[in-house]
Amino acid sequence: MSTLEPPPVKRHRKSKHLQCRACDILLPDDYGKRFCKDCLSYLAHKDVEALPEASSSWIKEFIKSTMKDMFNQLQPGPVPIADDIVNSPTIVNPISLDGSTQDSSSDEEEILALFPVESTAKLIRRVRLTMESLESEDSQATTSQVAKKSKDFPVHPVMKDLMTREWKNPEKPPSITKRQKLLFPIQEEEIQSWGTPPKVDVAIARLSNKTLIPVEDGSGLKDPMDRKMESLLKRVYNTGTAICKPALAASAVARSTRHWLKQFTEDINNNISRVELLESLEKVNMAVEFLCDSSIESIKLAAKTMALSTASRRALWLRTWSADSVSKNSLCAMAFEPGRLFGSELDKLLESLSGSKNKRLPQENQSNRSKNSFFRNRRTSPKRDNYFQRDRRRNDTNSFRPNRAFNSSRGERGFGKTFPPKKRPSF
Repeated sequence: MSTLEPPPVKRHRKSKHLQCRACDILLPDDYGKRFCKDCLSYLAHKDVEALPEASSSWIKEFIKSTMKDMFNQLQPGPVPIADDIVNSPTIVNPISLDGSTQDSSSDEEEILALFPVESTAKLIRRVRLTMESLESEDSQATTSQVAKKSKDFPVHPVMKDLMTREWKNPEKPPSITKRQKLLFPIQEEEIQSWGTPPKVDVAIARLSNKTLIPVEDGSGLKDPMDRKMESLLKRVYNTGTAICKPALAASAVARSTRHWLKQFTEDINNNISRVELLESLEKVNMAVEFLCDSSIESIKLAAKTMALSTASRRALWLRTWSADSVSKNSLCAMAFEPGRLFGSELDKLLESLSGSKNKRLPQENQSNRSKNSFFRNRRTSPKRDNYFQRDRRRNDTNSFRPNRAFNSSRGERGFGKTFPPKKRPSF
C-alpha cells in the first residue's frame, strides 16, 4: 500500500505591504498607484469649485512653513507714506540723465524683464502681509496697518547680521565652500573668459617695473600700497564672479518656476485631480527653497565686495602717509563700518596714541628719514662711494708728493721750495 505524499508547499513571495496614502488599506503588490480605487474616485468626483480654494490654502501654508525659520524675528519699523501706494506711476518712455532717450540696450533689458514696474507696490504689500502674519500675536499694530504704511521691501535682522559678519574682516577673500560649488554648478566654458581677473598687458606692465622679463602680476609694482591695492582689487573681481553664479542659477530656476505655476493654473482650469496637482507642486517647493538659499549667498558675497572695495580705498588714501608698511596694513585691516572709510576704531587709536583731540596720524621725522636714506644710498650705491673716494684721493695726491714742490694756493712763505731727502744715519 503506497503512502500518500503531502502536497508541496507553495512558496509565497514576500509582500511589499503597499498601503493607500489616504485610507491606509493594503494594496496588491502589482498595484501601480498610490491611492486605492475608492479614494481616487472620491477625489476625481469632488466638487471642482472648491479645488482652487483648497490649492490656494495649501500654497499659503507652504509659504508660511518655508519662510517661518527665516522671518520668525521680523520687526519692521513703521514708515509713513501716502495711502495710494498701489497706484504707482507707470514708466512709459525712460529718459537718461542728459535728456536723451536710452539706447537699444535698455530696450533689450525691457524685453527680458517679466515683472511690470507698476506692480511693485502691490507685490510689496502682499509680501508684507505674508511676512507680518508670521509675527507674534502681541504686536501692537495689525498686519494691514503695517502693510499700508510702507512701500519698501522689509529687511530681516538675520540678513543684516550676515552682512555685518562679512564686514568684520574686510581684506579676507570670500570663502567658497564645497556646498556652494555643488549648489551652483556652472559650465567652465561659460565662465572661462570672465572667471579670472584680466591679466595686465605686456606694454603696460613694462611701464611700472624694470625687470628683464615682463611681470604680469602686482609684484613688479614698487610701492607696497600699490601692490596691496592690486591684490585687493583682484579679490573684488573674484567676488564679483562668485556673485554671478548664484544669480545665474536663480534666474534659471525662477523662470522655470514661473512656467510651472502657469501650468498649474491651466491644470486647475482643466479639472485635474487634486492629487496630481499636489504632486506637481513638489518641484515648486524645491525651487522656492533653492531661491531662498541663493539669495542668502548673494547677500553674503555682495557684502564681501563692499568690504574689499573699502579696503582698496584705504590703501589708496594711506599711500602718502609717511609711515611703515606694518602700520598701514593694520589700518587697512580694520573692521568696515558703513558711512566712514575707517570708522570708530581709528578714533580710538588716535586717542590712545596722542591723548589729545587733534585727530592726526603720527608722521615719521623727516630729518631722520633723510639721514637714514642718505646712509642707505651710500651703502647701496657703489658708484657714489667710488666718486667720493676718488675725489678724496685726488686731493691727497695734489697736496703732497715726495721730491717735488708742494703746490698750494695760499702762497705762504716757505712753500714752493724743493727740499732734499734726508739721509739715513749709518751705524
